[in-house]
Amino acid sequence: MEEIRKHKKVDEVKKSKNSKKARKPLKLSAHAPVTSDPQQAVQETMKNVAQQNVVQKPAEEKITQKTPLLYLDHVSKKYPGDYIALDDVTLQITAGEFVAIIGVSGAGKSTLLKMIYAEEAPTEGDVYLNGRPVSEIKKRLLPYYRRNFGTVFQDFKLLPKKTIFENVAFALEVDGASNEQIADEVPKILSIVGLESEMQKYPYQVSGGEEQRASLARALIHRPKVLIADEPTGNLDPASSQQMIELLLQINELGTTIIFATHDKDVVDQVKRRVIVMDQGKVIGDKDNAGYGLSK
Repeated sequence: MEEIRKHKKVDEVKKSKNSKKARKPLKLSAHAPVTSDPQQAVQETMKNVAQQNVVQKPAEEKITQKTPLLYLDHVSKKYPGDYIALDDVTLQITAGEFVAIIGVSGAGKSTLLKMIYAEEAPTEGDVYLNGRPVSEIKKRLLPYYRRNFGTVFQDFKLLPKKTIFENVAFALEVDGASNEQIADEVPKILSIVGLESEMQKYPYQVSGGEEQRASLARALIHRPKVLIADEPTGNLDPASSQQMIELLLQINELGTTIIFATHDKDVVDQVKRRVIVMDQGKVIGDKDNAGYGLSK
């Protein structure tokens, strides 16, 4: 990690008209897959997405195999009252991994995720994305950094007075996308998660599982490098949980790094990928191809 610690330069993002150029639309097929099988529709659409670069790296950025996508270097987070949410956490995550972070409530899972996508800053230590220290990114540039991440939460966080279409479109609107681009991209993303027939409904008119899939579509609309899910199945029934996990696995197979926090034993045991165990703000276990039993 010496190479990472020495890297102190953060590229300035030019604040000019170029930053508001039209987004390049997803180059999917002209029509969403037509099939009575939702799972088949998801698979066909995801294959179309796979044919293009989901995230374009700057031409000058050269990432070596020795550089992890994400690196947490002795990260601690303390809150008033001497409450320690994270205690000297060091770990790395490589591009394309599927990582489950487990532990009881209060173990530090959500705080760890907040450090990664810079919702909060560490009290000590630093987080690196592709070898670049987040602490040196100016506050006005943090929104650009966060575009590398899509986030899905347990409580969906959908806007109740907007339709499913409008909730997903809103993420593009704040980024300056044109009405034409929104009309083109949003239905395609919703078709990926099987909601093309529900897009004009409001959140209260769909099931909890469909709300969570809408949240997933919103997270994917910017084509992030990393998808972060904080207890994504916490409010779902078993069937909806299964569908959500299958979608996450398919997205991961296309190259998106997945990091999700959960206390759902069945989900972790089913996925059998890398498992990081947290307790009292510390990482106490880290193993590939593991199940929930790693925490015992």
